[in-house]
Amino acid sequence: MLDNLGFDSPEVYIHTGNWVFKSSLTEQDLRLKISKAIFDNYGWEVPVVVISAVTFQEIFTSSPFPIEKKEKSYFTILAEIPSEENQVTFNKISFPEEEFVMDGVCVYFYSTISAGRVKMNNNFIEKKLKVSATSRNYKTMHKLMILANC
Repeated sequence: MLDNLGFDSPEVYIHTGNWVFKSSLTEQDLRLKISKAIFDNYGWEVPVVVISAVTFQEIFTSSPFPIEKKEKSYFTILAEIPSEENQVTFNKISFPEEEFVMDGVCVYFYSTISAGRVKMNNNFIEKKLKVSATSRNYKTMHKLMILANC
């Protein structure tokens, strides 16, 4: 599908829904183009998050966690910066054995319990911040950094 959209140097990281490509279009135009292509090809309406390689690298390298936690952490990338009110409310949330830091368009998350049992999951974050988001673990983020030549 990427080839049909006219992107330069498209790369897909296995079946994770992560694409790396070059384009001169704006992030908003890319979101619309990709959303339409997914709907046209599969009939699915899904939120699409597009970020530049520079922003991606900043998100990856700005994790507030020490390396031993970072390698077991998750990155929730937000489609846009949430309202100030939603950020304030969100930052008051606390769950035992779960740590998070919100910074711009990313919520960095670490927990000592399994990902399937945490309360601070992608759906929870989207609901509380009222923005679309996508979450990836450290290993996926690291692989995407390599694919993007960051």
